[in-house]
Amino acid sequence: MLTVEHRAAPSLPIHLELAQCGESLALQLRGEPPSIPTIPAETSLDECIISILSHSDCPAPASELRALCSVRKATFYERLHDLTREGRLVPSPEGCDLTTAI
Repeated sequence: MLTVEHRAAPSLPIHLELAQCGESLALQLRGEPPSIPTIPAETSLDECIISILSHSDCPAPASELRALCSVRKATFYERLHDLTREGRLVPSPEGCDLTTAI
């Protein structure tokens, strides 16, 4: 049995067997191929950031936001910069907060 895993996705077991293939041996699937589980659609990073901040009573430090969103640092700070430039977020010494327009 071969188990395939990718980040937070559920593992996918694949049953293999060693079989004669001409003059050599080869691995082949045993039984039906595994069905790939459907993964629910993810929310966008912008939605994740705004959702976290909308449920917070105070500004959130960027490092805490990034940990809650579970994304690459470069991607997170790019989105944070764009949201600030668009006027949707307000940076402060305490962290990020939503503007009153949202």
